[in-house]
Amino acid sequence: ELPRKIRKDGFTLTAEDAAFARLIYEAKVRRVDRRQVAPFLAGLKESGLYDETLLIVTADHGQQLYDHGGYAHGKGVWEEVVYVPLIVKFQRQPRPASLGPSVEAVTQAVDLLPTLTAFAGGSAPEGFPGTDIFAGPPRSWSISETKRGWALIEGGWKAVGGRIGYSLATGVCVGLVCFLGLVALLLAVIPLVAILPILLYIG
Repeated sequence: ELPRKIRKDGFTLTAEDAAFARLIYEAKVRRVDRRQVAPFLAGLKESGLYDETLLIVTADHGQQLYDHGGYAHGKGVWEEVVYVPLIVKFQRQPRPASLGPSVEAVTQAVDLLPTLTAFAGGSAPEGFPGTDIFAGPPRSWSISETKRGWALIEGGWKAVGGRIGYSLATGVCVGLVCFLGLVALLLAVIPLVAILPILLYIG
Protein backbone atom coordinates (compact mmCIF):
# COMPACT_ATOMS: atom_id res chain seq x y z
CA GLU A 1 0.00 0.00 0.00
CA LEU A 2 2.75 2.46 0.93
CA PRO A 3 4.76 2.00 -2.33
CA ARG A 4 1.56 2.56 -4.35
CA LYS A 5 0.71 5.74 -2.46
CA ILE A 6 4.22 7.10 -2.97
CA ARG A 7 4.39 6.13 -6.64
CA LYS A 8 0.87 6.98 -7.82
CA ASP A 9 -0.64 9.37 -5.28
CA GLY A 10 2.40 11.57 -4.68
CA PHE A 11 2.42 10.63 -1.00
CA THR A 12 5.51 11.92 0.84
CA LEU A 13 7.14 10.84 4.08
CA THR A 14 8.71 13.05 6.72
CA ALA A 15 12.15 12.14 8.06
CA GLU A 16 10.45 10.61 11.11
CA ASP A 17 8.08 8.59 8.90
CA ALA A 18 11.00 7.27 6.81
CA ALA A 19 12.92 6.29 9.96
CA PHE A 20 9.86 4.47 11.30
CA ALA A 21 9.34 2.66 7.97
CA ARG A 22 12.97 1.52 8.10
CA LEU A 23 12.46 0.16 11.62
CA ILE A 24 9.42 -1.79 10.41
CA TYR A 25 11.46 -3.32 7.60
CA GLU A 26 14.29 -4.24 9.99
CA ALA A 27 11.77 -5.83 12.33
CA LYS A 28 10.45 -7.97 9.48
CA VAL A 29 13.99 -9.10 8.61
CA ARG A 30 14.67 -10.01 12.25
CA ARG A 31 11.39 -11.94 12.35
CA VAL A 32 12.44 -14.01 9.33
CA ASP A 33 15.83 -14.66 10.95
CA ARG A 34 14.22 -15.71 14.21
CA ARG A 35 11.33 -17.81 12.88
CA GLN A 36 12.79 -19.34 9.71
CA VAL A 37 16.55 -19.05 9.36
CA ALA A 38 17.53 -19.83 12.96
CA PRO A 39 15.35 -22.99 13.23
CA PHE A 40 16.67 -24.17 9.85
CA LEU A 41 20.30 -23.82 10.95
CA ALA A 42 19.54 -25.40 14.31
CA GLY A 43 17.96 -28.37 12.54
CA LEU A 44 21.06 -28.84 10.39
CA LYS A 45 23.29 -28.81 13.47
CA GLU A 46 21.06 -31.20 15.45
CA SER A 47 21.01 -33.64 12.54
CA GLY A 48 24.78 -33.51 12.13
CA LEU A 49 24.53 -32.13 8.59
CA TYR A 50 25.70 -28.59 9.24
CA ASP A 51 29.41 -29.26 8.66
CA GLU A 52 28.63 -31.12 5.44
CA THR A 53 26.28 -28.50 4.00
CA LEU A 54 27.11 -25.71 1.58
CA LEU A 55 25.04 -22.69 2.62
CA ILE A 56 24.59 -19.58 0.48
CA VAL A 57 22.84 -16.42 1.62
CA THR A 58 21.98 -13.89 -1.07
CA ALA A 59 19.03 -11.98 -2.52
CA ASP A 60 17.59 -11.09 -5.90
CA HIS A 61 17.36 -7.40 -4.98
CA GLY A 62 17.55 -4.92 -2.15
CA GLN A 63 14.87 -2.53 -0.96
CA GLN A 64 14.55 1.22 -1.36
CA LEU A 65 13.43 2.56 2.01
CA TYR A 66 12.67 6.10 0.89
CA ASP A 67 16.41 6.65 0.41
CA HIS A 68 15.78 8.37 -2.92
CA GLY A 69 12.11 9.20 -2.60
CA GLY A 70 10.75 5.71 -3.20
CA TYR A 71 9.74 2.75 -1.10
CA ALA A 72 10.00 -0.36 -3.23
CA HIS A 73 12.31 -2.05 -5.72
CA GLY A 74 12.40 -2.56 -9.45
CA LYS A 75 12.04 1.17 -10.21
CA GLY A 76 15.67 2.19 -10.10
CA VAL A 77 19.27 1.02 -9.87
CA TRP A 78 20.29 2.77 -6.66
CA GLU A 79 22.87 1.01 -4.48
CA GLU A 80 20.28 0.06 -1.86
CA VAL A 81 18.45 -1.90 -4.58
CA VAL A 82 21.26 -3.54 -6.57
CA TYR A 83 23.83 -4.11 -3.79
CA VAL A 84 22.98 -7.43 -2.13
CA PRO A 85 25.01 -9.82 0.04
CA LEU A 86 26.61 -13.05 -1.08
CA ILE A 87 27.61 -15.09 1.97
CA VAL A 88 28.92 -18.63 1.52
CA LYS A 89 29.46 -21.20 4.29
CA PHE A 90 31.46 -24.10 2.90
CA GLN A 91 31.46 -27.69 4.04
CA ARG A 92 34.15 -28.97 6.32
CA GLN A 93 36.32 -29.73 3.29
CA PRO A 94 38.78 -27.00 2.21
CA ARG A 95 37.32 -24.03 0.40
CA PRO A 96 38.46 -23.20 -3.16
CA ALA A 97 42.13 -22.17 -3.17
CA SER A 98 41.31 -18.88 -4.91
CA LEU A 99 39.25 -17.65 -1.95
CA GLY A 100 40.30 -16.10 1.32
CA PRO A 101 38.14 -15.45 4.40
CA SER A 102 36.46 -12.64 2.49
CA VAL A 103 36.50 -11.60 -1.14
CA GLU A 104 36.24 -8.07 -2.52
CA ALA A 105 34.70 -8.90 -5.87
CA VAL A 106 31.73 -8.05 -8.04
CA THR A 107 29.26 -10.85 -8.76
CA GLN A 108 25.83 -11.19 -10.34
CA ALA A 109 22.86 -13.42 -9.64
CA VAL A 110 23.47 -15.22 -12.95
CA ASP A 111 26.82 -16.40 -11.54
CA LEU A 112 25.17 -18.67 -8.98
CA LEU A 113 24.16 -21.49 -11.33
CA PRO A 114 27.54 -21.94 -13.07
CA THR A 115 29.31 -21.55 -9.72
CA LEU A 116 27.25 -24.18 -7.92
CA THR A 117 27.26 -26.66 -10.81
CA ALA A 118 31.03 -26.33 -11.17
CA PHE A 119 31.50 -26.73 -7.40
CA ALA A 120 29.44 -29.93 -7.57
CA GLY A 121 31.54 -31.26 -10.45
CA GLY A 122 29.12 -30.41 -13.26
CA SER A 123 28.78 -27.64 -15.80
CA ALA A 124 26.17 -25.06 -16.65
CA PRO A 125 24.11 -25.37 -19.87
CA GLU A 126 25.92 -24.15 -22.95
CA GLY A 127 25.33 -20.48 -23.59
CA PHE A 128 24.06 -19.81 -20.07
CA PRO A 129 25.17 -16.35 -18.83
CA GLY A 130 27.34 -15.99 -15.78
CA THR A 131 30.71 -17.32 -14.67
CA ASP A 132 32.10 -19.56 -11.96
CA ILE A 133 33.11 -17.09 -9.26
CA PHE A 134 35.36 -19.68 -7.57
CA ALA A 135 37.45 -20.29 -10.71
CA GLY A 136 40.19 -17.69 -10.76
CA PRO A 137 40.13 -13.91 -10.86
CA PRO A 138 36.60 -12.48 -10.57
CA ARG A 139 35.19 -9.98 -13.03
CA SER A 140 35.54 -6.29 -12.28
CA TRP A 141 32.13 -5.23 -13.60
CA SER A 142 28.44 -5.96 -13.15
CA ILE A 143 25.21 -5.05 -14.95
CA SER A 144 21.86 -4.37 -13.31
CA GLU A 145 18.62 -3.85 -15.23
CA THR A 146 15.04 -2.83 -14.56
CA LYS A 147 12.13 -1.97 -16.84
CA ARG A 148 13.06 1.69 -16.53
CA GLY A 149 16.83 1.63 -16.88
CA TRP A 150 20.17 -0.06 -16.41
CA ALA A 151 23.47 0.40 -14.60
CA LEU A 152 27.01 -0.68 -15.45
CA ILE A 153 29.16 -0.94 -12.33
CA GLU A 154 32.94 -1.16 -12.57
CA GLY A 155 35.86 -0.11 -10.42
CA GLY A 156 33.76 1.79 -7.91
CA TRP A 157 31.97 3.73 -10.66
CA LYS A 158 28.44 3.36 -11.95
CA ALA A 159 27.13 4.41 -15.36
CA VAL A 160 23.33 4.74 -15.36
CA GLY A 161 21.04 4.89 -18.38
CA GLY A 162 17.30 5.00 -18.98
CA ARG A 163 14.95 3.50 -21.51
CA ILE A 164 12.61 5.71 -23.53
CA GLY A 165 8.93 4.90 -23.27
CA TYR A 166 8.52 3.75 -19.69
CA SER A 167 7.19 6.90 -18.06
CA LEU A 168 4.55 9.50 -18.78
CA ALA A 169 7.06 12.33 -18.35
CA THR A 170 9.38 10.78 -20.92
CA GLY A 171 6.50 10.29 -23.33
CA VAL A 172 5.40 13.90 -22.97
CA CYS A 173 8.95 15.15 -23.57
CA VAL A 174 9.42 13.00 -26.66
CA GLY A 175 6.01 14.08 -28.00
CA LEU A 176 6.81 17.74 -27.40
CA VAL A 177 10.12 17.45 -29.23
CA CYS A 178 8.40 15.77 -32.20
CA PHE A 179 5.70 18.47 -32.26
CA LEU A 180 8.22 21.31 -32.19
CA GLY A 181 10.20 19.60 -34.93
CA LEU A 182 7.07 19.35 -37.09
CA VAL A 183 6.24 23.03 -36.49
CA ALA A 184 9.77 24.04 -37.46
CA LEU A 185 9.50 21.95 -40.62
CA LEU A 186 6.18 23.54 -41.57
CA LEU A 187 7.50 27.02 -40.92
CA ALA A 188 10.36 26.28 -43.25
CA VAL A 189 8.22 24.68 -46.00
CA ILE A 190 5.15 26.99 -46.06
CA PRO A 191 7.05 30.12 -47.22
CA LEU A 192 8.61 28.10 -50.03
CA VAL A 193 5.19 26.84 -51.14
CA ALA A 194 3.83 30.42 -51.08
CA ILE A 195 6.76 31.82 -53.10
CA LEU A 196 6.81 29.00 -55.67
CA PRO A 197 3.84 30.35 -57.80
CA ILE A 198 5.47 33.80 -57.89
CA LEU A 199 8.74 32.29 -59.08
CA LEU A 200 6.91 30.29 -61.76
CA TYR A 201 5.02 33.43 -62.92
CA ILE A 202 8.21 35.42 -63.12
CA GLY A 203 9.90 32.62 -64.95
